[in-house]
Amino acid sequence: MQVNNKIVNFRITFIKPYKTNEKEELLEGNILPDSLVSKRPFSVPYTTAGQPSTGQLYVPQTSHDAQMPVQMPDVQMPGAQMPTAQMPTVQMPEVQMPTFVPPTFSEPGSRNPSLSRAQRLQPPVPRTNPQTPVPRSRLAVEIPAVRINPNDYAIHPVETMLQEVTMVSTGSFLTSVFLTEKEKRDRQLAIELRAKGVITAPGLPFEESRRKEIDSLLGKGVFKLVSIKDIPRGTRIFDARLVDEVKGQETASPYEKSRLVVQAYNDPDKIKHLTQAPTIQRASQRVILSLAPSLVKLGMSVHLRDITQAYPQSTTKLTRLIYVYPPKVIRNQFPEGTVFWVVIPLYGIAEAGNHWYSTYEKHHRLKLGMDQSTYDPCLMVTKDQKGPFGIVGLQTDDTLFIGDSDFVEREDQELKAAGLLAKPAKQLTPETPLAFNGCKLIMGDDGSISAIPKDQGKRIDLVDPKSTTAKQAYLEQRARGAYIATVCQPEAAFDLSSAAQHQDPGKEEIKALNKRLQWQLENQERGLRYISLALPQAKIFVFVDGSFANNQDLSSQIGYVVTIGTETSYDDSFTWNGNIIGYSSTKCKRVTRAVLASELYSMVAGADAAISFSTTFA
Repeated sequence: MQVNNKIVNFRITFIKPYKTNEKEELLEGNILPDSLVSKRPFSVPYTTAGQPSTGQLYVPQTSHDAQMPVQMPDVQMPGAQMPTAQMPTVQMPEVQMPTFVPPTFSEPGSRNPSLSRAQRLQPPVPRTNPQTPVPRSRLAVEIPAVRINPNDYAIHPVETMLQEVTMVSTGSFLTSVFLTEKEKRDRQLAIELRAKGVITAPGLPFEESRRKEIDSLLGKGVFKLVSIKDIPRGTRIFDARLVDEVKGQETASPYEKSRLVVQAYNDPDKIKHLTQAPTIQRASQRVILSLAPSLVKLGMSVHLRDITQAYPQSTTKLTRLIYVYPPKVIRNQFPEGTVFWVVIPLYGIAEAGNHWYSTYEKHHRLKLGMDQSTYDPCLMVTKDQKGPFGIVGLQTDDTLFIGDSDFVEREDQELKAAGLLAKPAKQLTPETPLAFNGCKLIMGDDGSISAIPKDQGKRIDLVDPKSTTAKQAYLEQRARGAYIATVCQPEAAFDLSSAAQHQDPGKEEIKALNKRLQWQLENQERGLRYISLALPQAKIFVFVDGSFANNQDLSSQIGYVVTIGTETSYDDSFTWNGNIIGYSSTKCKRVTRAVLASELYSMVAGADAAISFSTTFA
């Protein structure tokens, strides 16, 4: 049974007509003991096989528990006692009862759900006389009301679902939609920007963007309109919704954007398809940024490309039938019974990401002459040393790349030749920052590039240890802090990694987490700064460390920092100027019994990361 998009298991234990005020506790088994036979809603007289007897059948009324006895013909079934109450009877004509023919099993102990465990263990009884009834168990079942644990449906605070009622402008049709916390913020922002005259789209908020989304997908042949009558019976039809967002909030021209998303998160057939599409690693993103200041000084430039409706632009089609109901907010705009037959990959379908990655990655390899990195398929470098030079990082529909003027021009020309729709590429300058993969890129007047958190730090809150939801808040705030740490705050990596190891945090653990969260609140503009390097003399340096048995469970913490830079040596010291490209602080998965062992594991992890980087740079 499915309740609120969650599968709920239940067991049939008993069936009987309930009185409205009855609160009898449900039985755990499905076979009634003899002591409870009198509680049956249908009390039927049974005798042993071959010995006829006449009894009464009590038929309960629909709205009351009054019973009317009915005279029954001879019934040959074992077991139950005759009812003791003497009541008037109604004569019924004889009825020829059909003979029950039991199934034949090939061997003792074969499974038959109608038999008890003891009967299943007995060998089958030979059938000598087809007219002889076969004894059967007294079976009664009851379907209880589904008991739902509210905690199973507690909604994570990060994605608080808020139910709102929206009036569709084309009539008085009301539809219930669900908005995530982010969508609610964007809707409120859209209302405020419309009031200020910044967004001037006609109609209600997101009405125009929704219309453009559906018209664009229909025009591209992403889906076709079919009647539900033409769909084979039993075919799964998914729901869909329009996700509204205000794009370009960090720019002077924000705009409303709607995206059609298929709600196929509980698709059981996705296990038959490859669904894990690669995206750029954080380390690869830092590799591009670590080289960018030096390459900019050589006349190159950093750009950000945003593909419009990426998934529907895949060159390969779906290999299975996908049917989708129109979103509720626009369902009244289509004839009744209209269903979308999705032909080309669409957001929300499990394998759609792989279709798009295959299209976009192949475009860069074949059209731009690029090779993949040795450790990250989304980090690509041009392979022709005599031709245009460029480095590209693929993040679904966003592309961060750096290259010379020939590469930038060729990238734009090949994109148009392939028919891929995209917005004009934005160039990173001191006046124009860029937002990519959770961080904001800012270029300084000296040519350096800083990567700082985008907006996640504004939603960090300290955890109240006295709150009844302290454990849930601990989980949520730790996750927010850890996300920022992985993007561009390596100082917080150890504390947040340590906080993740506490499954049942107490006051001391909450206090330690709040200390780090407070630091992140006070340093929301703190990130990584990348400087220009003398690339011919650049080297990769790895700094490693291990803490022996310092975790609460006496496990060891290991970590490393990988940098690229230049070294200046002195008699008894050296100076290192470089950029951070990789860092990690994790709990050692192996048991260490000595300090040297924990140090060794951290060395291996750091050296492994450095080798991956060095093969790409080579």
